[in-house]
Amino acid sequence: MTVGGDFIDLHGAETDLTLLLGDAVGKGVGAAVAAKRIRTSVRTAALVDRSPDRVLTLTNQVLVHEAESPVESFATAVCARLRRQDDGAFEVTLCNAGHPPPIILRREGTLEYVESHGPALGIFEDADFGRSVHRLEPGDTLICYTDGITEARGRVDMFGEDGIATALAGLGGAPSSAVVERLAMSVSSFLGPDSLDRDDAAIIALQPTAPA
Repeated sequence: MTVGGDFIDLHGAETDLTLLLGDAVGKGVGAAVAAKRIRTSVRTAALVDRSPDRVLTLTNQVLVHEAESPVESFATAVCARLRRQDDGAFEVTLCNAGHPPPIILRREGTLEYVESHGPALGIFEDADFGRSVHRLEPGDTLICYTDGITEARGRVDMFGEDGIATALAGLGGAPSSAVVERLAMSVSSFLGPDSLDRDDAAIIALQPTAPA
C-alpha cells in the first residue's frame, strides 16, 4: 500500500458544510503528514471564520511558518462552504489554491468549470485567495478532484478535461455515488491494468437532495 498526499475532509452541520480537497506535494509518509497538518489547520481555522478565503488564508500562514522547507508546505487545495437554502438548494462559496478547477454537473447534463484562482498553499505568507459563489440545485452535482485524474497518462496522452467530459456524459441528475464511480472507472480503464504510471487520485461529489 502506498501512502500519498491527497486528502479529503467534510465537516460541519448538515445545513452548513465545509469541504476540503487537496494534494500535498510528494509521496510517502512526508506527504501524508503534510496532508494531516492541512486538514487540522482547516478545521481549526473554520472555528474562527467559516469563509473559505479566510480559512485558506489562515491555513496558508500556518504552513508557511511551521514548515522547515517550502517542499514540506507546498500543497494545492479547494475549499468550499455549502449552505443549504430553504428550497433545498445549496449556496456554494468556493476558493481555489492552485488546484484543478472543480466542476458543476447540472442536472440537465451541462458541465461548468469553476475557474476561481489563487496561489498554491505554503508559498507566499501574504497570499490572497479570491472566492466565487454558485447555486447548486437539487440534482446538480459539485465535483472536486486531484490532478491524479486529469494527469493520468495513457499510452498516448493524458486523461485531461476531455476525458472528464466524456466520462460524465449522460450523468446529469444521477446520484453522486454514480458520478464518482463512473469517473474513477473511466480513469482506471484509460490507464489500463499494466500501467505503472499511477499517481494518487481523489474525487468527491456532493449533491443537494430535494426537501422532503
